[in-house]
Amino acid sequence: MTLLVKVAIPYGGTCEFRARNLKHVTAWIDAHHGYDISVGTSDRTPFSPAQARNNAARTAGEWDVLLHWDGDTIAHPDAIREAAELAATSNKLVFAANAHTYCDELSTQRFIDTGLWFPAPTDWPDTRTQYRAAGSSKQFDPKSIYRDPSGGILAVSRELWEATGGYCDSLGGDDSYEDLVFFAQAQIFAAGITRVAGMQLHLWHPPAPRVRGANHHHYHQLVRIMARPNAKKCARDYLAQLGHTVP
Repeated sequence: MTLLVKVAIPYGGTCEFRARNLKHVTAWIDAHHGYDISVGTSDRTPFSPAQARNNAARTAGEWDVLLHWDGDTIAHPDAIREAAELAATSNKLVFAANAHTYCDELSTQRFIDTGLWFPAPTDWPDTRTQYRAAGSSKQFDPKSIYRDPSGGILAVSRELWEATGGYCDSLGGDDSYEDLVFFAQAQIFAAGITRVAGMQLHLWHPPAPRVRGANHHHYHQLVRIMARPNAKKCARDYLAQLGHTVP
């Protein structure tokens, strides 16, 4: 049976570099996969990634596996196909990589202009070991490689999507790390999380301000709930209090 795979991209704002990246990423998807692409946005201020992801999934229509694909990220086509197949058969949330490179402005523009790929990593302060705060959970190594990325390109089966109710998009401006709550949902209501081997490449753009919102608290609360014998019921009730319905 042939899998029906589609792509959902969250996007918003007027940043010229993000628009450039989105144009390149959608062309990459078309050239290597030919998947139908649905772009979702948010009508909230600040921008709600969770709402944009849910809107993209909704407008995508019918699908067996949906790739939640950030508009600034690419990965090897084989890793994408492997992630989609694994999502379909495992009922797990599948990351299409186990490492993530944040590329600098020059290498990103060269790649987009020429197709030649010799990436240089970003020089953000938190990519350098000597700048890490004591006890920091950052997992950048000195070459700006982020191990076990928490975003980028994720493969989600229809079964998992319906079991979790999608992203919790009722947190307003506090959902700038919306992925955390969804990952916990996948662990509680589906078969968990896994990764395929590979490197995601993050195209440069000016960093957006991130809100360290209440969803960090919600995520840790859901992690505590995982250990309970009635975890599904407790998590369903807890998410309902946040305005999110799990079937």
